[in-house]
Amino acid sequence: MQELERITARRSELDAVVEELTKRLQDVHTEREELVAERA
Repeated sequence: MQELERITARRSELDAVVEELTKRLQDVHTEREELVAERA
């Protein structure tokens, strides 16, 4: 059972990383769109 708990905890950590990276990627896309709009 300890192995299952370890896996579950790690999956939770990775889910948090995915959430943070998704937010950062969205911020990058938004900033890029703003820069492209400034050039136009």
